[in-house]
Amino acid sequence: RFAYSDGTTFYLARGEAEQGDKKRSALGPKVWRMSDGKDGLWDDCVGPSCYAKSQGQPVKLWGLLANAKLHIHVLAPDGARTTHMNASRYEKLISDKFAQWRQESFNDDGCIHLIQDHEKCLWKDACIQAMKRSKCLVVESYPKHSPDLNAIEGVWRCLKERLESTAPARLETRASFLRRLRGAVDWLNDHRHDQLLSLCNNQKVRAEAVLGLDGSKCSF
Repeated sequence: RFAYSDGTTFYLARGEAEQGDKKRSALGPKVWRMSDGKDGLWDDCVGPSCYAKSQGQPVKLWGLLANAKLHIHVLAPDGARTTHMNASRYEKLISDKFAQWRQESFNDDGCIHLIQDHEKCLWKDACIQAMKRSKCLVVESYPKHSPDLNAIEGVWRCLKERLESTAPARLETRASFLRRLRGAVDWLNDHRHDQLLSLCNNQKVRAEAVLGLDGSKCSF
C-alpha cells in the first residue's frame, strides 16, 4: 500500500483591488517567471519566480495522497513572510497529521509505504523517526528527480484545474482562497475517486514508461 507526499504553491493575484473591485491585476491570479525574465501566466511559464515582487502572494501547501484520497495542510505565513517547508515543520506535520491521514485513507491501522522527493529537510532522522511512529515507511529506493513517479504531482494538476474552473471574477482574499481551496479538495475526493485511485495504483506503469524513455519526461 503506497502513499505519496509533496508540496505545491498557488498564487493569489498581486496588487490591490481598485474602483470597488472592478479593476483587477492585469497579470491574473497566477504569475510566474518566464525564461526571459518577464512575468508570464501559468501556461507559458518555465518555473516559479523566486522574486516575491514579481508574483502574487504565495499560498504554500503540503499534501498526502493515499487510497484515492487527498489530504492537505496549508503552511501558515510568518507575518508578511512566506514560510517554506523545513525539517522542524515537516516533523511536526508528520506527528500531527500523517497517522490521522493514513487511517482516514485506509480505514485501518496498518502500515503504508510512502513516496516522497529528496529535499534534504524531508530526510532528516527526526522526520524519518516521526514517519515510523505514524506507521509510514519511507521508500528509500525512490529515485531522485523523478516527478513522473510521484502520483501526487498529477493530483496537483487536477486541483489546479478545479481552482481555475471556480475562480471568482474579482480579487479574493487569502481567507476566501483557502475556503475555495479546501472546497476544491473535497470536490476532487468526492467526484474524482476513480481517477485518484488510478493515480495511486499505476506505479508499475509509470516505472515502465520512465524506463522506456531512458529517464526522459513521460506523459505522467
